[in-house]
Amino acid sequence: MRRILILAAAAACFMLAASCDCGQQDPVLEQVTIVSRHGARAPLGHNHKLDKMVDTSDPARKWLRWNARGGHLTLRGSVLEYASGVYWGHVMREAGLKCDPSEVYFSASPRQRTVWTARNFAAGAFPDMDIDVQYSGPRDFKPELQDTRFLPILNSSPASTGVPFDTLAFQAEVMREYDSLAAAIPVDYEYIENLLGLQRSRYGKPHFDRNLRFTVLFGPEGTLKEPTHDGTGLSDARSAADALLLQYYEMADEQAAALGQQLDFDDWKRVAGVVSASIRILFSAPIVSVDTAHDMLLMLRDNIVAPGRKFNFLCTHDSMLMALISALRVQPYELEGAIEPDTPVGTQIVFEKWRKGHEELGRVKLVYDPVERIKAETPAEILSGSPASIDLEFVGMERNADGFYAWEDVLELIDRTIAAYDLAAVGQNPFAGQ
Repeated sequence: MRRILILAAAAACFMLAASCDCGQQDPVLEQVTIVSRHGARAPLGHNHKLDKMVDTSDPARKWLRWNARGGHLTLRGSVLEYASGVYWGHVMREAGLKCDPSEVYFSASPRQRTVWTARNFAAGAFPDMDIDVQYSGPRDFKPELQDTRFLPILNSSPASTGVPFDTLAFQAEVMREYDSLAAAIPVDYEYIENLLGLQRSRYGKPHFDRNLRFTVLFGPEGTLKEPTHDGTGLSDARSAADALLLQYYEMADEQAAALGQQLDFDDWKRVAGVVSASIRILFSAPIVSVDTAHDMLLMLRDNIVAPGRKFNFLCTHDSMLMALISALRVQPYELEGAIEPDTPVGTQIVFEKWRKGHEELGRVKLVYDPVERIKAETPAEILSGSPASIDLEFVGMERNADGFYAWEDVLELIDRTIAAYDLAAVGQNPFAGQ
C-alpha cells in the first residue's frame, strides 16, 4: 500500500511539473501585427517642379526619368515588399505560427503605393492565399482620397469624456511645441542648395526661405487636413532631398544619383536628414502625434484583440509612423546601415504576442532594410538578404531579462496613448507631468 501511495504521489508530481511553467518552456509566437511604411516609390512631385530647382547649365545635374508615375510604388519597391513578405512567412513557419485566411487581415491607406505594398507583401508571406487588401474609396486611387486611420490628419473629434474639441487651445499648444522643435532640429538647407546648384536654377531664389511657418487648420465639415509647412522653403528642400534619396536607392551610378556630385555614406545621411527634420518637426510634437495617430491607434487596438486573429498588416506612410513613434513615446534609437534615421522606406513597427506557459508576453520591434539591401542590383540579391531589426523601448516601461514586455503592458500602452487624446482635444500637452 505504501509503495502504491509513493508511486501515485510521484505520478501526480510529474503531471504537475508537465502542466506548469517552471521556467523551462520556450516562448511560442501567437500573433504578429505590422504597421508598415510603404516601399520605395517615385518622387511625389515627379519632375515638373524639381526641374526648376536644378542648375540646368550643368549637364550632370539631371534628374532620373522614372518609369513609375509620381508617388507610385516602383518595381524595386514591389520586389522589396515581396521579399519582406517572404521573410515574415519564413519567420512564422519557423515559429510554428500557421494561419488560415480567416485569421489574416490586410488594410492600407487609399494610395497606389500603400495598397500595392500590402499586396506584394501578402503574395510573399501567404503565397497560397488570395489576400484581399482592404482600403477605402474607389479602386482608381484618386489623389483626394483621405482616410484618417492611415494619414496623419488633424482630428477634431470631441474627447471621449464628451468635452468639445477646443480648436483655438489646440492650435496654441501646437505652435508652442512647433517653435520648440524648430529651434532644436537643424535643417541643412545649404547642403541641398549646393547639390542642386539652386542659385543658378530657374527656381529664381538664391536660397530656400528659412523662416518656418506652419498651417494647422481644421477644414470645413467634410474636408480633412494635415499639418504643413506654410509656403516655406523647408517644403521645397524636403521634396528635393526626398527625390535625391529615391534616386540613390534606385540608381547603381551614385554620382549620377547625386546630380554629378561625389557623396559618401555620411553625405547621404545629410540629405536624408533634411527629410527627417521636416517630418520630425511636423509630426513628433506631442499634441500633434497623439491627435493625428488617434484613429490609427484605435484600429490597431481593434485588430490586435480581434478574436481568432493571428496576423495583421496595416500599410501607411512615414509621417504616420513618426506620429506613432512619438505618441507611444519610443525611446531614441539608431539604425545601423541606414541613411534615413527614423523610418526608411518599407520600415515596419511590429507588435508580437508570445506565450510562455500561462504567461502572455510582448515584443515590439522596428524592422527595416539596410541600404545595401535596398540598392541590391537584382531581385535574387534582394531575396537572399534579410531585413535588420531593433527592439523598441518605451518611456516608463521595463522589459524582462529575455527582452519581453508583459503583453498586458503593451496593450495598456496603446490604451494610455488613445486616452491621451482627451488632453490633446482641450489643448494640453498629453505628456505633461509624465
